[in-house]
Amino acid sequence: KHHNISPGDFVWTTGTAAALPVELLIGKVVRVETSGKNPNFVTVYVSPAAELTVLRDVYIVRPLASKLPPPKERR
Repeated sequence: KHHNISPGDFVWTTGTAAALPVELLIGKVVRVETSGKNPNFVTVYVSPAAELTVLRDVYIVRPLASKLPPPKERR
């Protein structure tokens, strides 16, 4: 929520991951939805910059479950 992501924004790599180059265009934000469970989180839908029908390899980069913080306990 605090990153102020809006439709029309572009998504780029930052270069913090060794496997990805700096400033590689990933795509354009087409929709942002606030999470129903936690308004501090959003789901971002991105239109890919690449033509997916001609790609040979695709890498999906996501956090490992073991690296995510533990869920907060409900009271």
